[in-house]
Amino acid sequence: MKKAWPISQILLLGSILIAIGAVLTTLCWTNVTLRSVGRNLPTTLIKELISLDKVLDHLSEVVFQAELHAADPAHSNFNLLKEKVQDAYEAVNGLRRTYVFDNLVQASKFHAVVAPAISDLQIWLAEGISGYPPQSEITAQIILSRIVTAYKKARDLTANSRLNAQKRFRDETARLDHFQYSVNWLFMLTLAIILIMIVLFIHQHNLKTREFKIQTALAGQRDLLNSLFENILLGITVWDNKGQLLFTNGYFTKLTGYTDLDITDVTEFFDKAFPDPSYREKVMGAWKESLKEGMAVREYQIVCKNGEKKDIEFRGTLMPDKRALVSMADTTAANKARAVRRENQLRMKAILEAIPDPMVMYSRTGHPEYVNPSFTRVFGWTLDEFRSGRVSFVPEKEQDLTEKKVKEVYATGGPVRFETKRYTKTGQVLDIFMGAAAATGADGQPGGLVINLTDVTEKNILEAQYEQAQKMESLGTLAGGIAHDFNNLLSGIYGYMDLARLKTKEPKIREYLGKAHASSERAKGLTYQLLTFSKGGAPVKKVGPLVPFLEEAVRFALSGANVACRFDLPEDLWMCDYDRNQMGQVIDNLTINAHHAMPSGGGITVKAENIQIGRRDHHGLEPGRYVKISIADTGMGIPVKYLSKIFDPFFTTKQKGSGLGLATSYSIVKRHGGKIDVQSKLGSGSVFTIFLPGLEASSEQKAEKANAVFQGSGRILIMDDEKMIREMLSGMLEYMGFEVESVEEGGQVLSAWERSLEQENPFRAVILDLTVPGGMGGKDAVRQIRKKDQHLPVFVASGYSEDQVMASPGTFGFTASIEKPFTVHTLSQLFKQYLPAWNVCIDKASN
Repeated sequence: MKKAWPISQILLLGSILIAIGAVLTTLCWTNVTLRSVGRNLPTTLIKELISLDKVLDHLSEVVFQAELHAADPAHSNFNLLKEKVQDAYEAVNGLRRTYVFDNLVQASKFHAVVAPAISDLQIWLAEGISGYPPQSEITAQIILSRIVTAYKKARDLTANSRLNAQKRFRDETARLDHFQYSVNWLFMLTLAIILIMIVLFIHQHNLKTREFKIQTALAGQRDLLNSLFENILLGITVWDNKGQLLFTNGYFTKLTGYTDLDITDVTEFFDKAFPDPSYREKVMGAWKESLKEGMAVREYQIVCKNGEKKDIEFRGTLMPDKRALVSMADTTAANKARAVRRENQLRMKAILEAIPDPMVMYSRTGHPEYVNPSFTRVFGWTLDEFRSGRVSFVPEKEQDLTEKKVKEVYATGGPVRFETKRYTKTGQVLDIFMGAAAATGADGQPGGLVINLTDVTEKNILEAQYEQAQKMESLGTLAGGIAHDFNNLLSGIYGYMDLARLKTKEPKIREYLGKAHASSERAKGLTYQLLTFSKGGAPVKKVGPLVPFLEEAVRFALSGANVACRFDLPEDLWMCDYDRNQMGQVIDNLTINAHHAMPSGGGITVKAENIQIGRRDHHGLEPGRYVKISIADTGMGIPVKYLSKIFDPFFTTKQKGSGLGLATSYSIVKRHGGKIDVQSKLGSGSVFTIFLPGLEASSEQKAEKANAVFQGSGRILIMDDEKMIREMLSGMLEYMGFEVESVEEGGQVLSAWERSLEQENPFRAVILDLTVPGGMGGKDAVRQIRKKDQHLPVFVASGYSEDQVMASPGTFGFTASIEKPFTVHTLSQLFKQYLPAWNVCIDKASN
């Protein structure tokens, strides 16, 4: 073994190497730096000269434009001159921020010549000169004279700068070369001195090496013996026949912490290693007995010097001279590993028993060895029952598939997953998603199977319900489209009958038209039912009474039903801001549910009342006025376990239900700022309660006459792709006193509107259809109109009441919306609200 170098030699050698490294590094860095300076100097000078050239180019453009302006002081030449002066001003400012070699390129002198001239030009172009306006010929001549003079001076300075830059570059290059030559010689001298020091150090080291070899040869035998004891991973102690400690190795100290200074004899060792008297007595007695045989192996727990407790295996041997050789091995980690394995086994068992999915473990021969509690909970069988072999678990149709998958597990070694069916103890058939994997034995070979059985019966039911809901949604979309087309057809019939009823003076004809109009109202209600079925989005709310709406909606839902219905609807019921279509869907759903709860007949009570709700009166409702609507039935009631789920999507107890009716109703009422509650007792019926924000009717609303028709003047522009609707709407507007221009699509709207502005004969208002197949619709048309006119009343008309534009017309640029089909009275109410400047109402009933 080579002797370690003395610390002084290591420090000396390290210092020499550091010095060499420093000298070489400094030499390289200095040369690189000087060369870099030499390389970068011309680049830097060229950049600065280029900066001067760029400014000079801008001045040249200003001179050129000033000459054009002086020759022709036109407005375009004047503006272009201002732009060139501004560009030159920015270039001069940029030069001021960036120049470095001021003495070389004379940037400061250049700036002193150019900057005042540019500033003068900016002032003269903005304010003129001594009473002459900026665009006068005198100003133009003075500007030209001023910039030409500055340009000549700047050009001379730039040429001068180039000559100075060449001389400066030659001088700096020569100076750098001389300095680099001197530095290199100095570094070479320093390096030579350091090399001499290294030679002296090597000589000294050789002398030390010869001395070390002599010492190594003398200590070789001793080191060999010591290494045998020091490197063995056992604590070694030697005791004489009187119990005195003769020898300890290093691992003994590492193991126990005690040295030969801490322990002198065996009694002292036992006192320290086994501080508990009773345990020590037991150890000493057992040890004495075992040593009588000449060799003993025992395991005890000792206390180390630092207080740590370790499990130690003692091996004692009596040598011929009666000395005892005792070795000690640390078994603490092995004991802990065995304890961890036991704990892991217990933990694994706890995990298996806590898994919510049923699990079964099979032996290699296919016999069940373990089932977790979830298996017993789901399927009903215990492990003993399952082992008996008399369990009907796998349906006959599933046996071939199961056998095939098990063979696949053993063949591939990988897990398999598949969907199957299994019987429960009660005979119920469950849909099961089964996962099977091989359990590896100690030899690494498959030793059995681990089966995981997830009950997906409820999940499959929900997926089937979801699929049904998607079909219903598609059907709803179809219903919405049919309703829209039917609305267009109905709009013409509805509007023409309304016009005829208003214009005729024959009482009998008016009576017939009134009955036809009532029939059309029923057709309109059917259309709304189709739109409601299509499940629209945001509600299109309008303020109105709930009576007779509630009674009509309930009776419509109960058409042909064997159920009696009683109404308790006060005359002073507050008005509400609501969507008739969507609230009709809510009443329809609740009424049909009540009817289904009474398959053998019964009674339904519909009650409404005004209530005032305080801050803490009802959870989920803001304080204020509300109309409380109750729909009570005398049916079978709802079980308590279902009450918390009835408003959940897809939850239903009906075999053919979609589970969306009550969830949709809950969502609609919530979007209206209200809430829907339920109270039920099994066998005693159910009461569904709706809370809608109420509005007390104003005196103006109460006094307004239903047959008051708006009378106006001016021109109205209408757009609809249906000719019948255009003609019907034109008739309504002409009846109200307006001139009408009608077009088919949005492009024609924009043309007519722009033409009216050019002819100074603008339109009073515009009514646009929302959608036009194959053409521009109302949404795009109003967007173009609003770019130029924010105040023109533009109304949107559509049969798609569920469209977001109809719910929030202002968001899309419209003034308001009107649903098809509509009457003259509906259109009149719209104009009364949004055309107040010409609002003249006359009572047409006298006609």
